[in-house]
Formats: sequence, C-alpha cells, structure tokens
Amino acid sequence: MKKIFFIPTALICLSLCACSSDAQKSTELSETLTEAETLTETETLTETETLTETETLTETETLTDTETLTDTETLTDTTSDVPNNFLMDFEPTVNDVLNGSGDTVLGQYAFIRITTEQLENITSDMLKEFAEKVVANSNYNWVSIMTDSDAGICFTGSDTSSAIYGELYEDGSILDTYGIWVRDANGNYSYTENK
Repeated sequence: MKKIFFIPTALICLSLCACSSDAQKSTELSETLTEAETLTETETLTETETLTETETLTETETLTDTETLTDTETLTDTTSDVPNNFLMDFEPTVNDVLNGSGDTVLGQYAFIRITTEQLENITSDMLKEFAEKVVANSNYNWVSIMTDSDAGICFTGSDTSSAIYGELYEDGSILDTYGIWVRDANGNYSYTENK
C-alpha cells in the first residue's frame, strides 16, 4: 500500500511542480505583457507629448507670424496717414537771371511746376521739407512752386523764413501777393492770408 500512496504523492508533486512551473511561466508572461503594455503606453505617451509639443510650437509660430503681420499692418496704416510729399517728386528747373538788357547773368532762379489742385493741398510739413531740401543754402535768387494758373509760392532770395503765396510772373517771381507762409522756430509753416 505504500507504493500506491507513493505514486499518487509523486503525481501530486509533479502536478504541483508543473503548476508552479506554469505559474512561474505565467508570472513571467504577465511581467512581459505588463512591460510590453507599459512600453506601448510609454511610446504612445511620448508620441502624444511630441505631437502636443509640435502643435504648441506650430501655434506659437503662427501666433508670432500673426503678431508680426499685425505690427506690419499697423506700421503700414501709420505710414499711410502721412501724405506723399509730391513737391519732392519734381526736379527743379534752373534758369539764369539776366540784367535788363539781357546780356549779363546776375544769378539763377529755380522752380517746379505742379497742378492747381496740388497747390491747394500743400501742407505745412510738405513746405517744410521742400524748404529744407531744395531752398535752403541753394543760393538761387528765388525758388518757386508754380502752376499753369499763374498762382504759386515763391521763396525770395532762397530765404526759408517765409514764402509768398500769390500770382507769379512767367519766371516764378512775385507779381501779386495773396498771403504769406511764415516759418516758426521749429521750422513749421503757418499761412496768413492778406486782408
């Protein structure tokens, strides 16, 4: 009877060993599966984080581009508020000033020719720039801004302290005065009409 008891005991031991072996394999398989799942979760998380960082970077870059464009538009809008100084678009014509008999050169004068509409739209800032860049230190006997209607502005003696608005001769010198542009200490001009 001892033999019979031994065989079932041996079978039970073998079964337990097999079970424990299977349990060990099962534990190893679970650990491997857990590592694989963890690895997959980590890889997925890393991909998600990378995608999120890329999306965030793209949003930041887009925002930066938008801000730059907005600054440019603001700059453009500010610039468009300043009218073009059309007086500076013309190269002055220079002629000699002759004596009464026309045989001796006494000096020179300069003028530009614009439309009557442009003359009516001249601002203090435009006149200031023209005076500083064309009239000042030019040594002309006079510098005129002329129109086809004979009205215009004349800086006599190339003096930038004042400019006479009125009817001009064909050479740009003053025939009749309608008013005067006077320059202040800051270089800005103000207009006063004759009474």
